[in-house]
Amino acid sequence: MRRIAGVGIEKQQMRSVESALHRLGTTDLPGRGKPLEFVVEWFLKHYKGEDTSKPLSEYADLYLELKKSTVETKTLIGLNSYIPPFISEFGHLKPAEVTANALVAYLNSNTSRHYRDKALRPFFHWLTGQAPKKATGLACLENPPLKIDPMDFVPREKYKKKHPTEALTLTEVLRVLEEAKKETPSVLAWIIWLLFTGMRPDAEARPFWSLPGHGWQMVDLERWQVLVTDDLEKTGAVNRDITMQPCLREWIPFLQANPPAYSRRAIRRIFDKAIPAKRAQDILRHTFISFALKIMKESDVCYEAATSTKMIKKHYRRQVPQSEADKFWLITPASIGVIPPHIPHKNP
Repeated sequence: MRRIAGVGIEKQQMRSVESALHRLGTTDLPGRGKPLEFVVEWFLKHYKGEDTSKPLSEYADLYLELKKSTVETKTLIGLNSYIPPFISEFGHLKPAEVTANALVAYLNSNTSRHYRDKALRPFFHWLTGQAPKKATGLACLENPPLKIDPMDFVPREKYKKKHPTEALTLTEVLRVLEEAKKETPSVLAWIIWLLFTGMRPDAEARPFWSLPGHGWQMVDLERWQVLVTDDLEKTGAVNRDITMQPCLREWIPFLQANPPAYSRRAIRRIFDKAIPAKRAQDILRHTFISFALKIMKESDVCYEAATSTKMIKKHYRRQVPQSEADKFWLITPASIGVIPPHIPHKNP
């Protein structure tokens, strides 16, 4: 600068220049040997100023709002179950201030670690501005606040099933139905529907009987099939048909007069009295699959119940005696003494 421009330079500034040139010439890194002009150009092109990112809570609100239009209802329920509690603890921080160690500590100190981890990973991946790992339709985040995903440094914990998968024996099925008869007809109808279709109670059966365009509109009484559309089906990828076995066909007049309706309290009363030693979660679905394997090919059961051979062998297959299976598939309103639908029902 002295020679060319004829202007002086402060000693302190000159020391900085000489120090930078020395580091460029001696540091064993990719930038070694580059001229100072290159370094300045690179800096001007990539420097984006101080951190101007928003608090994590604002990103979470945007993320959940965008998810509403790109995922199924059951997936959104999971996100709303695990992201807001995380935000209540970390929402005031900026994304870059949340470390991997903090995430590990949070996950270890809360139950359902597997599901919390499952909800938080795609959220933090989205904060890096990268394309979603799965084709969910969620757009990338513009001006992402993170360059590195802290969840990449959080070890994944393999899912561990806490309780064995259980199914009902024929005797237990009859006890459940006997207790269900003491409730309103719609509750009995709910249990009959799950028992002979194998639908998932929360993800499929509840929306099937409550959302417009489903219910009886998806029951084909000419071909005796029930259509579960892809917006209800667990993977969201296929439509599937469930065959209405002869015993379920016998229940149609009763079901038409008493549309299946979910009641947590009523179902809890039924199961507490009929099968107090067994876990009720999905047990009617497990029972359907176990008994269906006695009258259908395993591949057909996989299709109609939306499961897999691996899952059947690991969880669902039970040593159901053929004699019990024969009686199970003969359960009709007449066989258990249900009042015909044209006669008003009265609780005992």
